[in-house]
Amino acid sequence: MSSPLFPPVPRPTDSGGATAVVLPCVLSDLDAEAVAREAITGRKLAPADVADARVAPPRLLAVPFWRIEVSADGFHLGLSGGSIAVGGAKLPIPTGGSRHERAAVVVCARTAFPYEARLPALLQRVVGEPPLDIPVQDLVGLPAPTSAPAYPDAETVDADLSRADAERAALKLLVRSVAPQNALYAKAEPEVLATTFALYPVYWSSYVYEGEAKRHAGERFFVAVSGRNGKVVAAHHPSGLRAAAARFRRLLGG
Repeated sequence: MSSPLFPPVPRPTDSGGATAVVLPCVLSDLDAEAVAREAITGRKLAPADVADARVAPPRLLAVPFWRIEVSADGFHLGLSGGSIAVGGAKLPIPTGGSRHERAAVVVCARTAFPYEARLPALLQRVVGEPPLDIPVQDLVGLPAPTSAPAYPDAETVDADLSRADAERAALKLLVRSVAPQNALYAKAEPEVLATTFALYPVYWSSYVYEGEAKRHAGERFFVAVSGRNGKVVAAHHPSGLRAAAARFRRLLGG
């Protein structure tokens, strides 16, 4: 049997009194493999020799996540950089005002898992993979985690991030959206509305690439695909800049 991708921790974190559920896996391993291969070869900045990469069969993981509903009321005051003439003086134009936001932030409960918590796409410009979405309606009527594997032949990943730490991280993200750090004055009143601890299905596809865009020896590449909606949750690919540079060198040489 393969060694675990994420070894057990001495004292796994529990739900901390929050509702705990297991989200069912609806994506097959064949479909997950197809998504991973497309993510590897279909990127705009994929290396020209990426087709030579050796992709391992996907491994199903039960990854712990915190789903935290948060809200924040904020007020901030800043300067636009412009000015208006009043008499013989120029006065800066103020900006800011009140703002209210509410969001469901998903925070991974295993710190070693390569997922960075982000606000939903509606609240920010998404760079890279969009943030993981766990709709509230998907949580209705689900079973709680047990000692048995969450999914057949899956590796259950232990949690090591507490509920309190996850809630603090979610609140911090939302506060930044209602109270910009570059404001002259900013105030925010954040609140946690609900917290759920969820085991979530993720297919992990590792691949070996030894080509022109590799950064260093031993670099590990992977694609993590949601077992719920087939979207890429996290990934690490060969350098797009190195791939573009290699293409440019060949163009000059040709």
